[in-house]
Amino acid sequence: MEISELNRILRNKAVKTGLCEEWQQTVWNRELSYGELLDIFIRGFDFSVKYDWLDYDFCKEVFPQEELHGHHIYVDEDVDIEGESGYYVFLGDCRGRLVLDGLKATTVYIRHTSHVDIVATGGARVSVRYYDGSTGNVHSDEFSRVKQINH
Repeated sequence: MEISELNRILRNKAVKTGLCEEWQQTVWNRELSYGELLDIFIRGFDFSVKYDWLDYDFCKEVFPQEELHGHHIYVDEDVDIEGESGYYVFLGDCRGRLVLDGLKATTVYIRHTSHVDIVATGGARVSVRYYDGSTGNVHSDEFSRVKQINH
């Protein structure tokens, strides 16, 4: 699918589900690249979850895997990741673990039926948000903090 067609489909779907006028005028006011589309998916993650405007089957079908991984987004994959600061998103049926070691600050979004274990050591600060039927185990040392939120 051409990027212009992808923009048209996703923008129309987002607008129909309530994308605010401000974002239409200032954020999505031109054709966006794959990376920019994924950036707005993360920036508006609560909107993305509420309206599912970028459903994971479509995401998996139209976005190149290297773009998804470059934005720390994984769909229906087995994972074993040594993570960094920022965010990680696990959609569909991901299985595995994410290890955060050292002075890192990371937000983790886990959706659908994914099961991802989080290991935080060496002072890592992690916020884990579970949606739908997702699960995971959390392990941290005495120097690290993990906050778990179920939506």
